[in-house]
Amino acid sequence: MKIWIVDAFTDQPCTGNPAADCVLPDDPWPQESWLQAVAAEMNLSETAFGKPAPVDSQSDWDLRWFTPVTEAERPSEAPAHWPRGWCGLTGVCPHVCGADTSRPAA
Repeated sequence: MKIWIVDAFTDQPCTGNPAADCVLPDDPWPQESWLQAVAAEMNLSETAFGKPAPVDSQSDWDLRWFTPVTEAERPSEAPAHWPRGWCGLTGVCPHVCGADTSRPAA
């Protein structure tokens, strides 16, 4: 598992709205209690979890979002921060990433 702290709504590091992106392996989803514990540990407004979508899916990723206390509906900044985690994982940044402001979580 890899986690990035990313800055949504900005192209400058350490500004904007921080969120965590957690890239999971292509396995079944972990238990919800584990996802919630990771989000609570990150203690940011949102922690996004993504894993490759099934081949027959219309999207590339299955995504879930958690606040520190509950699973959330897709937040408004989701499109702004998820691709940055992908940039950190692959080094291939879609145009929506702007400057690479992702930084590995400590």
